[in-house]
Amino acid sequence: YYYQAIAENSQGTSYGVIKSFTTLAGAPVATTVAATNVLATTATLNGRVNSGGAAATVKFCYHTSNSVDGAGKINSCTLSPTVATVGASAGLTSLSLNIDSLSVNTTYYFQVVASNTVAGTTTTIYGAVLSFKTGAPIVVTTAATSIDATSATLNGTMKSNGSSITNAKFCLA
Repeated sequence: YYYQAIAENSQGTSYGVIKSFTTLAGAPVATTVAATNVLATTATLNGRVNSGGAAATVKFCYHTSNSVDGAGKINSCTLSPTVATVGASAGLTSLSLNIDSLSVNTTYYFQVVASNTVAGTTTTIYGAVLSFKTGAPIVVTTAATSIDATSATLNGTMKSNGSSITNAKFCLA
């Protein structure tokens, strides 16, 4: 930012020397986004990070317990290696991590984790904790067909993904 002192009176206007300053970078912003591609033993974890004006490293934390510590980090989590380093001026950046060797039919809790260092102080921010369950069926709703004035055929596909499907239905609103 540039600034200058200016004073006016009935005799005229005077201008001081133009000075400048740069604002300090702040803490990163980390937003956990829903997991995708969830299968029997694999999933893709997703998040968005704004570095806060200083380069930020991004990781994911996941575990089968949703217990968190005072900083909001999942206790006993598996912390991934660094997924990416988001540059100081990168803005909002979407990131993902494919994980495997998960247990079938298990609920996992996860969060995105971003850290940056400003003036020698490292700040780590934990995104919200979200969850997914492995082995849940994969369902895709496809376009309705045979549509007329009073009826339609609803369509979709499903894959059991490691456990038998016990109920399949459509919700019509």
